[in-house]
Amino acid sequence: MGALTIRRKALEQVIPIPEVLIFSADGPIQVAAMAAGVRVLEEPLFYYRHHADNLYAVDESNMAKVRRRYELWETAMEVLEAQLIRLGVPSESIDVLLSPLWTEVSRFNLSRFGGSRLKAFRTEMRSFRSGFKNPSFGYLLFKYFLVGAATLLLPPRRFYQTRDWYAQRKLGRYREQLCKTSLTP
Repeated sequence: MGALTIRRKALEQVIPIPEVLIFSADGPIQVAAMAAGVRVLEEPLFYYRHHADNLYAVDESNMAKVRRRYELWETAMEVLEAQLIRLGVPSESIDVLLSPLWTEVSRFNLSRFGGSRLKAFRTEMRSFRSGFKNPSFGYLLFKYFLVGAATLLLPPRRFYQTRDWYAQRKLGRYREQLCKTSLTP
């Protein structure tokens, strides 16, 4: 059996752990440890056993369990963001740590299970702010007026179907010409 080892001082920064994270309580503990400074060992000291009831070893055809896993991850991102802010971690570091996974998880939830248009808008704008620190004015207009408007007008499932269609046809090349920008972050 494995165990997470952490200094009491770091643990006290996260107690009590929100009940919504009952199946992933070690996430906030690990983040507190990272914020306080950690030592990472190169070799594993134990292995994690996956089994049928394990939240992370879910049969991908069981959509109820898949949905639960992704909703839990999304909740964890929200809790971790607030925790890192409270611990005084710079917003740029929080963004680098959380934004890529948070965006991926939110997009998955919204595209498979739906959700609010506002949540789709926030997800896309979080991804944009994270990926492009100094976008051109044209690209800002594209993101806020075209993508932002689409997230607010279309149901999330339809928006993400359209987004996938756009990507499959490599239509981003027209966006680059229109915005006169290289979209390297």
